[in-house]
Amino acid sequence: GLLRHWTGSLSTAQDVELTGYGVLVLSLTEHMAEAFQGARWLLKQRRASGGFHSTQDTIIALSALATYASIALGSVEVTVKASAAGGLSSTMEVGASNMDVLQSVRLPQPGAPVTIEASGSGTVLVVAEVVYNLPQQPLPP
Repeated sequence: GLLRHWTGSLSTAQDVELTGYGVLVLSLTEHMAEAFQGARWLLKQRRASGGFHSTQDTIIALSALATYASIALGSVEVTVKASAAGGLSSTMEVGASNMDVLQSVRLPQPGAPVTIEASGSGTVLVVAEVVYNLPQQPLPP
């Protein structure tokens, strides 16, 4: 889908901050389709630790995403099903009462293809995160 963002051309942190302000204004003026495009772009910029590039852009982006989510909250009733090789079959329900609660599933077999299906109405965020460690070779003396 379309991703909307605003750029100041100086840095990615500035782009995140400007887009955060755009999402905030669009959300507050109930232009939710346009705000959704910016919110998706912001989520793609998020680092694995949950932040963005700087403290300032993280504060603005998270504030904008929280505002967007609180306005979109009223119409969320989604069932998310995850399945993968190794026996994973999980169903998660997302509604107004738990839309701000993290629900997670651990894959039984790392690297296996995962299938995600969603049904219902509203917008939910599904994030797949891969964490791994590589064995270190001892340094020669």
